[in-house]
Amino acid sequence: MNELHRNEDKQIRNAFQERENKILIQRTRIASYLLIICGMGTGLIDPFVYPDAAKLLFIDRACFTLFVIFILCLTYTTAGKKNTRILAMSFIYTLLAAHGIMLLFTGGYTSTYYIGFPIILLLGISLLFPLSAKECISTCLVSLLLYFGICSIELYFNGSHAVNWNRTFISNTVFLIDFLLIISVSGFFTFKLRFHDFELQYELDQNKKHLENSYRKLEELDNAKSKFFANISHELRTPLTLILSPLEQIRKDQNLTANAKVKDTLDLMFSNAMRLLSLINDLLDLVRMEEGKIALKFTTFNLNELLSGLVSSVKHAAENKQLAVKFIEKDSTPVLINADKDKIEKGFLNILFNAIKFTPKNGIIDIVISSENDDALIDIIDNGIGIDSNKLGSVFNRFWQDEDSAVSTKQGTGIGLALAKEIVDLHGGTIDVSSTKGKGTTFTIKLKKSNDSVPDDTSAAEVNDAWLSNLYKRAKHYQLNETPVDTTLIADQTSKSDFLKHTLLLVEDEPDMQRFLKSELIDKYNIISAGDGAEGLKLAEEYQPDLVLTDYTLPNMDGITLCKRIKSSPILLPTKIILVTARADDQTKIKALEAGVDDFLAKPFSTTELKTRLANILLNSQLERELQNQNQVLENTLRQLQETESQLIQAERLSALGHLSAGIMHEINNPVNFMMTAISFLRSDLEDPTPDVVETIDDIEGGLKRVRDIISDLKGFAYGNSDNIKEECSLKTVIDTAKRLLADEITEDISINVSTDQDDFVIGNHNQLTQLFVNLMQNSIQATRQNVEKRKNRQINIKICTDKNYSIISIRDNGCGIEDKISANIFDPFFTTKDVGEGTGLGLSICHTIIKKHNGEISVNSQPDDYTEFIIKLSASTPSTHESFVLETHTA
Repeated sequence: MNELHRNEDKQIRNAFQERENKILIQRTRIASYLLIICGMGTGLIDPFVYPDAAKLLFIDRACFTLFVIFILCLTYTTAGKKNTRILAMSFIYTLLAAHGIMLLFTGGYTSTYYIGFPIILLLGISLLFPLSAKECISTCLVSLLLYFGICSIELYFNGSHAVNWNRTFISNTVFLIDFLLIISVSGFFTFKLRFHDFELQYELDQNKKHLENSYRKLEELDNAKSKFFANISHELRTPLTLILSPLEQIRKDQNLTANAKVKDTLDLMFSNAMRLLSLINDLLDLVRMEEGKIALKFTTFNLNELLSGLVSSVKHAAENKQLAVKFIEKDSTPVLINADKDKIEKGFLNILFNAIKFTPKNGIIDIVISSENDDALIDIIDNGIGIDSNKLGSVFNRFWQDEDSAVSTKQGTGIGLALAKEIVDLHGGTIDVSSTKGKGTTFTIKLKKSNDSVPDDTSAAEVNDAWLSNLYKRAKHYQLNETPVDTTLIADQTSKSDFLKHTLLLVEDEPDMQRFLKSELIDKYNIISAGDGAEGLKLAEEYQPDLVLTDYTLPNMDGITLCKRIKSSPILLPTKIILVTARADDQTKIKALEAGVDDFLAKPFSTTELKTRLANILLNSQLERELQNQNQVLENTLRQLQETESQLIQAERLSALGHLSAGIMHEINNPVNFMMTAISFLRSDLEDPTPDVVETIDDIEGGLKRVRDIISDLKGFAYGNSDNIKEECSLKTVIDTAKRLLADEITEDISINVSTDQDDFVIGNHNQLTQLFVNLMQNSIQATRQNVEKRKNRQINIKICTDKNYSIISIRDNGCGIEDKISANIFDPFFTTKDVGEGTGLGLSICHTIIKKHNGEISVNSQPDDYTEFIIKLSASTPSTHESFVLETHTA
């Protein structure tokens, strides 16, 4: 980009320099002529002003004049034109030198010719020659140096004897310096201003050239387009006419049209061929009028009769739309005009068709004819949807269509009104439009009346062209043969076979296309049809069809938006969509795929292709459903296998635990029994033991019993022993026992806070509950070890509260916490995050088993590096249960 700017700047400077050189060569010539004339003329006063130096001044002027003539001759040569600035600066410097010599001969700084330096020479040079800033400054410096040199010579020879020489020299010098400074600064800014003006003019000229080139190319393209339209329209009219003529003959054959479906198909073909012919005729006429090649056949005819006939011809189409069309004559005298009858009829038909198209049901259209002096006035008035006032200026533009949602529900090419205006203009008339949004539109046509009479004869050429002309007129009327789109369920779902059909939603705003597709698909599908996207979405939500066949271009909501809305609905997500479009470009396909379209169908298409695509989509949909069902079955089977695998693993773990427990119990039971026997002997052998000795022996015996009970609990856990005795236990007592067993692990830096209710009794096994709290408290002690390094207090808070029939126990520590990814596995047997040798992974698993045997619940809440809280729910001991336990005890 910078390189481009540099090249462009270089081009501008080169062009500026070229223009400056041209101006400079012209100004040099002008200056040469002026100095030849003025120089010799002013030389006539030399003998009177300076008679002593007249001869020297004459020689100076003559030499300078000869040099100027030489310079002038060079300006007309090729070499001189190439070296313009050298010639110009040589001219200027020679002029300065010649004037300096004149000053030398006439008294130097006291000479009356002194004024020539600042005013005549420098001012004239700066105004006449387009010098650059550097050239202007250099000229001023040369002038100043030349003046100082001359003055120095004069002062050397005569200045010291002159009266007031210093005053004159100094004042003249200061004046000259000031003048030269002004000339230099103004020359600098003048040069910049000239360059800026040239730059703007250069850009303007370049833009003008670009515009001229663009205009010429657009004109060529427009001519090529018009020629193409004219050629293609002319070429299409011939085969269309040859298609329509045999079709018309076939439609008259009763044997062929006896079959209703064949008759409907032939009528559909003929109707659409006629519509195509009408569009081609309009396009061809518009191109011919634009090129001025259309030939008008002027005849005098009764305009009243023409308009009355037009009203009659469109009456059937208007009644189909439940419209009233009336022809109103304000004057009884017929209005005669001299015009091309066929073209005028076409123009009025286009306006009348526009009124019928955009007037809603039960509307009124009036065609009013009247006279105004020598003009015929025709008003076509409707009470339709109207046009916005800011859009009225575009009504007669070619190919213009109102994009308003209400208007976009109608089809068209935007040629009709443009063609009508061209026709009226060709006849020297005028056409105007006025409208109010929501209330109606009025077209006013003014044509010159004729005083001629209506001819009675008809030429032979008109007779020969009657069939073709009539065909073209009939084609025009087929633009109004619109069948209202149907939005009902076509198939009557009462028979068993209809219930077996798939439901297809057809969204198509072209009545003929909709009717054709229905007739082709009704045998295999229950068809619901809609004429626009919004109605299609409403029917899709109501009927939940299996398939949607939709056009791309639809009123109110286009096909892409409709697909997005369907695919965004959970209940319509399984619905398959085929998009019918005349656009086959990649951008359209990408937009459609992003909207959720399942398949494309490009216009024109064959019914065989359509049916095949529909069948394939249904087959793919069925296969997808079957695949989803199979996937669901496989997922269920896989989940069951995973659950079975988990159970097998659990069973294997418990089995391994059983073998381990058996070995441990066998190895530990013998020394424990031996020690219990030794304690018994010790008690009998001691005579008068002190209380401390007795307490110590009791503690040893209690510890041995605890070991024996734990081994028994481990045996029950491993072998699922359910014969453990349950009794009323005080949780505070259980916790105290657990603390006593962990006395060697509870160091001074550990704070254990216990908060209990007065009634803290639960139903359970005392030993197992003790084991439960021992494991949980030991787990908390180990979890808070890292607090020492962090200089954080080690706290274990145990809170017990009773809620109706349950006791809720909370054991919370401020240790390392548990990561989320392992929280689901902490109660699994042998699961541990500790290093090898630091734990067996059985502690929390045993706790879970103990709680399960007590029909309780255990859960954990944890935040890594913050806390861990185990919450236990056990059955509380109520007064009734307490009494029953007392009764059982007495009974025993």
